[in-house]
Amino acid sequence: MGEKFVHAADLHLFSQLSSLDFQAAMQKRNSLLNTFDRLCAYARENHVRAVLLSGDVFDSDRPSSSQRFAFLSIIRKYPEIPFLYLKGNHDRYSDMENRTPENLLGFASSWKKYSFGDVDVYGAEFTDSNCQKLHDSLSTDPKKTNIVMLHGTLSYEFGKDKIVLSALKGKGIDYLALGHIHKHEEGPIDDRGIYVYPGCLEGRGYDEVGKKGFELLEVENGLLSHRFVPFAESEVDLIGFDVGQYKGDEEIVSAILKEVNFKEGNIYRIVLKGEVSPDALPHIEDIENGISSSFSYGKAPLLLQIKDETRLLLDYQALENSNSLEGEFIRTLRGEKLPPEQEEAILRLGINALRGEDPEEGL
Repeated sequence: MGEKFVHAADLHLFSQLSSLDFQAAMQKRNSLLNTFDRLCAYARENHVRAVLLSGDVFDSDRPSSSQRFAFLSIIRKYPEIPFLYLKGNHDRYSDMENRTPENLLGFASSWKKYSFGDVDVYGAEFTDSNCQKLHDSLSTDPKKTNIVMLHGTLSYEFGKDKIVLSALKGKGIDYLALGHIHKHEEGPIDDRGIYVYPGCLEGRGYDEVGKKGFELLEVENGLLSHRFVPFAESEVDLIGFDVGQYKGDEEIVSAILKEVNFKEGNIYRIVLKGEVSPDALPHIEDIENGISSSFSYGKAPLLLQIKDETRLLLDYQALENSNSLEGEFIRTLRGEKLPPEQEEAILRLGINALRGEDPEEGL
């Protein structure tokens, strides 16, 4: 039976989550910590040899004593599992002081190796002084299975937190365990090895949509395999919704509630699309309130945001040729020769205003 490893990154524990209200932010912060605890339990249940944390465990460079205590308390619950913690750009100065449990193992500015049978795990943390030479100084045993941990972005030039794949070719790397990019990504280094970003463990905002989790590695008879394990307690969903066929807010709310499977604790942004007539322009606040009021207490998503990207459906030629303020407005606007998107936005504002509605409604 082979050796198993968990590769996770970008936990961002104790994030501020300023887009959420106080209660929702507290719930999400607890979710981040709970998911890490569940990951550790998963590692124990699946006889994982070590957990590799490739940076940004914390969201802050200087976590509070209570935040450090919460993290270390989880580590202490699983004394049989080594946790290899490589600090990233967010938690570079997160000093664990003298309370670090024996199974929490760290790295420094030069390469450090931990061995697990025929598997060697290397890691180093970028500094201003080592970023130009760190790649060249890596030396591995080609007869071993070599996992290398780094935190940064792929680049063609050397620099702090920059990873140059071409400089790691021929270094005997089987698996480059990266952190910093919050979506799953992988690709080749050379004929032997691959790089993998597992992405963040939990989505926290609209730039972190979709399935989130970690990588499970298995090394058997010198061969390394890996797979992504979706593991987030909650998700961030970005949903496009065509409302062109509906005649008002109530119909839109009913259609969204019918089509979207809302889950408690998730974060949603629903983008309204399609062409709508002037008398059926969506009212964002009314739609948000209509959807939110359908949830029983304590069962609502953490955050629901409606964004309007609909286009105004008008008979432009008829209006432009009409002897009306709307016609005069359109003729004047067309004379400005504006870019189409800008013209559409101004047209919508103007039509709303001329019809006595909130000029910015639905924008």
